[in-house]
Amino acid sequence: MEEKIIVIGGGGHAKVVISLLKKTNKFTIVGFIDTEKKENILGTDYLGDDSILKEQYEKGIDNCALGIGQIKSSSLRQKIVEKLTIVGYSFPTIISPTAIINENVEIGEGTVIMDGVIINSGSKIGNYSIINTAVPLRKYLSKNI
Repeated sequence: MEEKIIVIGGGGHAKVVISLLKKTNKFTIVGFIDTEKKENILGTDYLGDDSILKEQYEKGIDNCALGIGQIKSSSLRQKIVEKLTIVGYSFPTIISPTAIINENVEIGEGTVIMDGVIINSGSKIGNYSIINTAVPLRKYLSKNI
């Protein structure tokens, strides 16, 4: 049985995360939230704003995927993670089936690894990282968020 997940955000990065989640076949996407009402994204329904998250968690949905990219600062992503962790949500690592992950690689919680990425042995990727499409990583070290 697939786990249920909610995508946080409704912009361009959320669209990519939703597409990626569909490819993995590991999650049933319940919907996405955003601070502004949106149309559905790739057939995924808008659930509402942040106010619905506690209710969804109480219904048994305990996974979130960060669909908010990091444009200027990671502070917004950090605040969201802190808020949702207090509620009890988990942030699973999401890896594209087309990514190549070699041996001896550490990947942090909540990291999203996109299509065509190659991660070489010895790489360490921090929590909540975004590894964008077709990025080759050679002994890459990243910081959390």
